[in-house]
Amino acid sequence: MEDVVGAVELVALHGLQHWRHDLYHVALSAVFALVSVATKGGRLSRTTRSLPHVLAGAFAFAAAQAVLFLVAGDTRRPTVDSPGWFLNSGRGVLVMAVVAAAVCGAALRAWPAGPIWKGWVAFVGGAAVALVISVFVLGPGTIFPIVIAAGVAVVGVGALAGSAAARPELLRRRTR
Repeated sequence: MEDVVGAVELVALHGLQHWRHDLYHVALSAVFALVSVATKGGRLSRTTRSLPHVLAGAFAFAAAQAVLFLVAGDTRRPTVDSPGWFLNSGRGVLVMAVVAAAVCGAALRAWPAGPIWKGWVAFVGGAAVALVISVFVLGPGTIFPIVIAAGVAVVGVGALAGSAAARPELLRRRTR
């Protein structure tokens, strides 16, 4: 946890653009540390079986949105009205859906959660938390409930496609 606090202090002192690479590595280390703490002997305990999917969803949303803001090249402070916000362009919606599909599929392959809907719900829940935090940090505006609903729908559809692609054997109908 000291690494995360140290990274946040570095960002506050020197600015995100100079230290985003270090912040990425510290954040990734923190995610893996949390996952390893939640495991017992390499197997997830019953109460933390969904934790990797929740963390993967939050990380996937935050990383994809950060990249979209950087690629947009807008020099002003990012908001939900900025060109980099994923719901403001078809390209952004496509990127977010593809990232959600890829990361959710990878998470389901790495940490099987029984039926695919359990991993999918946990992934979308983590992404939704990151989305809501992003909306309120960036400035919610007057239509924030619609923004949240549309954003969760984009991530949910993408993640569902990734879930189905990652574990197709769970979708087949079982015959006797």
